Amino acid sequence: MDAIAPSLVPHLVRELYEGALAEDAHNNGESIWEPPIYDLDTHFHLPNTADIDAIEHMDKELKLVSTTCKYAARALLSYTAAMPTMMKTRRNQHLPIYRLSDEVLVIILRFAVDVDRCR
Repeated sequence: MDAIAPSLVPHLVRELYEGALAEDAHNNGESIWEPPIYDLDTHFHLPNTADIDAIEHMDKELKLVSTTCKYAARALLSYTAAMPTMMKTRRNQHLPIYRLSDEVLVIILRFAVDVDRCR
C-alpha cells in the first residue's frame, strides 16, 4: 500500500486541482489562472499571469491547494466509508440463511418468540 500511495495521491490531487481551476474560471467568468505547471514529484505552482502582488498570488494559490486537499480527503472518506458495509452485505448474502424464503423465516422467528415466552 505504501508503494501505491506516492504515485496515486498526486494524480488525484492534480485532477481535483485542475477541476477547482475550471470551476473558478466558470464561477468568475474569467480565470486569472492558467493551467498549472508541475511535475508529480514537485509542488504545484501556478504562474502569476494577472500581474498581481506575489504574496496575494501565493495566498490564492495556497487557498486553492488547501481546498483541493480537503476535498480530496472528504472524497476518499465518503467513497471508502460505505465500502466495508457493502462488502459485509455481499458476504452475508452467501450465508445459508439467505437461501430461505421469507415465509420460512417467519415460521422460524415465530417459533423462537413462542419458545421465549414459555420460559
